[in-house]
This record gives sequence, structure tokens and C-alpha cells, in this order.
Amino acid sequence: MSNRELSKLYKEHVVPVGRFVQSRHIVRGYNESVSLYRKTGDDYELVGDIDDEFYNDTLKKYIKLGSADSVESRKLIQSVLKKNNGSSLENLNTFQSYIEEGGFLIDEDTLKAGEELLLQCIENNEGIMLDNFIEQIYGDAVNVNNKYFSEAWSTSPSAAVMGRAGSGELFLAFFCNGNKPQKGDLRVGSEDIELKGYNGRLYKSNKLKPVEALEELASGDFKSDDELLSGVADAIGKIAGTDEYNSEVKSLLESEDLKSEVVENYVFLKRKGKLPSLSIIVRVAGTVQLLAYKKAQKFDSMIAFNNKLGSNNIWMQFINFKDLSNISEVWTRINNLPSSIRTAVRTDGFGFSLQANPEKNSNIVRKSAQDVETELKKQRISARKVDTKDVGVGSLLDAQ
Repeated sequence: MSNRELSKLYKEHVVPVGRFVQSRHIVRGYNESVSLYRKTGDDYELVGDIDDEFYNDTLKKYIKLGSADSVESRKLIQSVLKKNNGSSLENLNTFQSYIEEGGFLIDEDTLKAGEELLLQCIENNEGIMLDNFIEQIYGDAVNVNNKYFSEAWSTSPSAAVMGRAGSGELFLAFFCNGNKPQKGDLRVGSEDIELKGYNGRLYKSNKLKPVEALEELASGDFKSDDELLSGVADAIGKIAGTDEYNSEVKSLLESEDLKSEVVENYVFLKRKGKLPSLSIIVRVAGTVQLLAYKKAQKFDSMIAFNNKLGSNNIWMQFINFKDLSNISEVWTRINNLPSSIRTAVRTDGFGFSLQANPEKNSNIVRKSAQDVETELKKQRISARKVDTKDVGVGSLLDAQ
């Protein structure tokens, strides 16, 4: 019997019912083996022999999951996963391993505390590391980033209700007393929440043609600032894939703190044949995409993840959209977060992607300042790379 077959047999027939397996060690030459027995009544039935390394590294975990001490915890874990259509045996074992390894005390009170903390973070548009978020619920003695974290974070429901479930959905539903709605990513309390990973797609419009829009803008003959702002607003609508918000965009661009930057971007475009890095024009187009996406998906709030910080560090930016109804409000909200929110036209041309970078707070990542700065420099360099595959006259649009 192979180790793989034995592991599968044990997980399927022993762990779920809480049986105990007795073991004895047999020394064969220089290799130590473990014989496993199943108790049936007063008798012991030999299951098979395995090597000691496999026993210690793999099977011990499943023996622990089936122990009497874990039964109550397992029942609660299973009930929480079940309401999220995620109570497969694999998910159940993964979450129990993660919880026991991390030293979490899971009960109705901590699940409710997770719900309240998440809703508070949404209300206040917080930015926070995932491990710090979990520690605020369970205390800083727990080991959030234990060896089972990646596996637990990547779990998903047995079958997505509508659309493909992404990493973090089942994890946050579990720890924040949430559930998987018929449409959307996560519901906690009455809040419908959209989860967006690093470089996640926003509003999937028809294929965007930003180069053509900027070529047209660059060739325009504007007689006044008002004409220029109207032309820029039209270009932003074309870049974003919707002209529904053009009048709101123009009103935003007329504000004193943006108007001069718009003019500078336009002059740069005329002289250089492209926009400057982190252009106000593309940033506003990204804001249009965000509002269009919010209205299309009908979510109340968003959690944007950044999992590119190394060592299982995951930054979470909570964004409350419930009280936002126009471009100016979304722009103000996005530009007053603890994260730097960046948007860019996706390389396939269908919609924008989003990044949440924790650059505005130097104390958020538990790594050396030098390591954090090195990682963020890499992100900035990567964010400015331009896909020129479909551009015949050179790129006018720098990724933001």
C-alpha cells in the first residue's frame, strides 16, 4: 500500500468519525517504520506500514484532527464552512489544521467579533495587514502566518454560486461570520463586499482604445480652457469605456487643484506624444471605471488585496462605496485612503486593473524598511511597463 493511498484512506475513513489509530515502531535495518492499526471492538486490525518520515510529516496531522480534543472544534468549523458551501473534507481538514496550528480559539464570540471588526474597517476605510486584522480578534499570541496559511487562504467553496470564487473569499467568510451570496464575493451582515486581488479587473467594458482617444486629444484645436477640459473629459470617457460620466468628469477637472495638472498633462502629451507617468487623465479614467463597476455589480464596499509583499504578508484596503454616487465623491474617497490606489488599462484592453499599495504608511509591514522599499520600487517599475503590442505609433499611454 502506497503512502498516498494510506493517507487518503485515513482521511476518508478514520478522521471524519474520530477513531483512534494505534501505532508501533519497527526498526528494519537503518530505517524506522510505523505500523498503523484500527481498533474494531476489542481487536486491532493492521492498516499498513509506512516510513517514519511520512508518519511525522503527514499522518500525525490527521491523527490529531480525529482526536477527542478536536471534535467540538471540528463541528463548529464544519458548520461555518457549510453555510458557505465550503465544507468539503479537504477544506475541513485544511481549516482545522490551520486553526490548531495557529492557536485560535474559535467560538461564536470570536466569529461575531470578526464580523464587527470587518464592518468597522469598512466604515472607516481602513488599511491593515491581514495578520494584524486577525490578531485584533484573537490576540497577538496566535500564529496567523503558520505553515497552513497559504492553503487556508486559497480554499474556495465546492462550487461557486455565480462566477469563480477567488482566494480569500472563504477565508474571510469564515473568520468574519460571513457567507457567500448568490451574486458577488462576500456578504457580512447586510454588507455586500467585492474582493479585488492585486491587478484585479474592474469594469469589463468593450475593448478599450486609449491610444486612439489620446491621439484624438493631442490633435485637438482647443480655443479655451473650457474647450480643453471638455475634450479631456471626452477622452477620459473613451479611455474608461463609458461616456455616462463625462459631465461629472468635466466638473471634477474644473476644480482648482486638478485643472492646472490637466493642462500640464495635455502640454506633455502634445510635446512628447504620450502621457506622463501617473497621469491625472488616466487616474480619473480609473475612477470612472470604479464607479461604473460599482453600479454594475451593485456592491456596497470593496476590499483590495496586495499579496506581493512577501512572507505571506497581505495588505487589505477597505473602501466604503455605499455613500458614493458620483465621480467627485469616488475621487475624493480614493485619494484619501491609507493606500495608494493605482489603476491601469489592462494589457488585453478589456477594462482596467487595480492595485492597492501600502505606501502611505511606513509601519504596516513587519519587514525591514529596506526590504519594504525594495519591494515597492519593484512594484513601481512593474506598474510603469507599457504593453505596446497593439500600438502602431508608439505608446501614448503609460500604465499607472
